[in-house]
Amino acid sequence: MMSTDLSIWIAAFLTISVLSGVYKENAVYKFAEALFIGVSAGYFACLWFISVLMPAFNDITDGRHLLIIPVLTGLLVFFPARKGKFGYHLIPAGFLILIYAALNMTVYFEAFIYKMVFSSVDSLVIFNTDGSIMWDNTVNSMLSVAGVTTTLIFLFSRKYSYSDSIRSVGSVGRFYVLVAIGVCFGYTLVSRIILLSGRIDFIVREFLGITF
Repeated sequence: MMSTDLSIWIAAFLTISVLSGVYKENAVYKFAEALFIGVSAGYFACLWFISVLMPAFNDITDGRHLLIIPVLTGLLVFFPARKGKFGYHLIPAGFLILIYAALNMTVYFEAFIYKMVFSSVDSLVIFNTDGSIMWDNTVNSMLSVAGVTTTLIFLFSRKYSYSDSIRSVGSVGRFYVLVAIGVCFGYTLVSRIILLSGRIDFIVREFLGITF
């Protein structure tokens, strides 16, 4: 039985409106797109006002007058840009970019570079506590070390001229690079398909009331 809940009707209308853009860009799709952007911008603007600006203004009124400097500097972001001159709004924008880059640099270094280096210096042969070889972890370790080594050779062999044997080893690294790109693309594609299947399941089950 079709749902009588107004919120489900609105959600179904917006879902179908967004999916209609797959066929052709139309007015309904543009409306859903503009509504999504507007709601998101309004939500985050209210969130920042309540969680950042209001506490800062309260601290200023309580006597912490030095906070007025970062508050006024942050408000420069909303100043209109001036053509042909240096815009004051670029100062806080550049400061925010530098702060986020500095904070996330260590996170990305630990998540990517450190993990890759740590896996590449691991033991090639891994043993159990009883002395037997753990073949699954051993094979994974060997493949990891081979991938790092051949990929580095591939990257250097593209810029400098080496012998044919070095280029042959670099072709193995090229295979690793292509596999990594394919895995990233496949992961992105599968995640989008999962989102699409979830919305289709919502339309069929929640909106139309069809159960299997």
